Amino acid sequence: MLWKSRVQEKKPLLCFNPKPVLQTGEFDWSDNLQGVVLSAFSYGYISTQLIGGVLAGRFGAKKTMFVGIALSTVTTLLGPLAAIVSPYLLIGLQILNGLGQVRPLEHVTIAIPFQ
Repeated sequence: MLWKSRVQEKKPLLCFNPKPVLQTGEFDWSDNLQGVVLSAFSYGYISTQLIGGVLAGRFGAKKTMFVGIALSTVTTLLGPLAAIVSPYLLIGLQILNGLGQVRPLEHVTIAIPFQ
């Protein structure tokens, strides 16, 4: 019934606003700083791809994975607070969060039962 009344009244179903609405967020960061914050996780993640297998071989896969998961958990929980304090603190936490993602350990832990 609602659709029928709109058709009869010839009201448009969608209204497109040609003027873009700029919304300001809680943080007034430049585009460059936002890009660095978003890419900081990748910097840490890439570095663990290189050293994750070495750490697993030296300290054991379970211990290294536990430390990585704990590091990721703590940095994720502290992320919103760090964003309020300073964007540079958030960048540091994002790098540490990326370091906690020790993905080469998955291959080591899967290979252990087959040795």
